[in-house]
Amino acid sequence: MVFVVLEVNVSARQDTSPAWLSAANFLVLFLYFVETILKLFALRSEFFFDPLSVLDLFVITVDCVVTTIVLFMPVSLAPLVLARVARVLKVTRALRMLVIFPEMNVLVKGIFFASKTIWWGVTLLVALLCFWSIFATLFIHPIVMELE
Repeated sequence: MVFVVLEVNVSARQDTSPAWLSAANFLVLFLYFVETILKLFALRSEFFFDPLSVLDLFVITVDCVVTTIVLFMPVSLAPLVLARVARVLKVTRALRMLVIFPEMNVLVKGIFFASKTIWWGVTLLVALLCFWSIFATLFIHPIVMELE
């Protein structure tokens, strides 16, 4: 995830990516690739019944294809937006944390179920902020204008 953030910052500045960042991306991609191949070998056909495993396979395949294209055609290509999408898709691997850590799953579900309450709380705060800004404009602003 840190590499994705660094790469997005470099691309936003329209700067060239440092060599160590490219090497780190290759290393991480290689490790993900090996992990997926070993998981596919271990689970065999059950691998394709796990939606997160299939998502990982898709993300890694897209990233491998894009990395290969960029490696062999280093010219400025318009479809390099696909490369950025592939990098962002790597973040989806963080979804694994919901499965690996049950506490994280409970936390996310709790936030999801509390979102309606949070929405109405934010709406109430905005309404109160509007009320106090109107109050300040009507009563405090004339006093400040007299002091100047």
